[in-house]
Amino acid sequence: MSRLRSRLAPFIAGYVLVLAVLSPVVAGRAHLLARALEAARSLLSGGRAGRPPDAGSHADPAPDPAPDPPEANASRPTAGI
Repeated sequence: MSRLRSRLAPFIAGYVLVLAVLSPVVAGRAHLLARALEAARSLLSGGRAGRPPDAGSHADPAPDPAPDPPEANASRPTAGI
């Protein structure tokens, strides 16, 4: 059993080292990975992917709510003014 452990230890250490180095790099470039996965899905499904690449990434944000009318602000107490 200890012979197996001594043979596996370098591989496990290498695996952990690779993950420790590559994980932050991949996380920083997640948008590229997502685009590559979308392209791969499109190729594998024969071009019939659920949505085109970047379909939702450039959507307009929700509009800001309308500000309170001046009459509503007049009844609120102000602090320090």
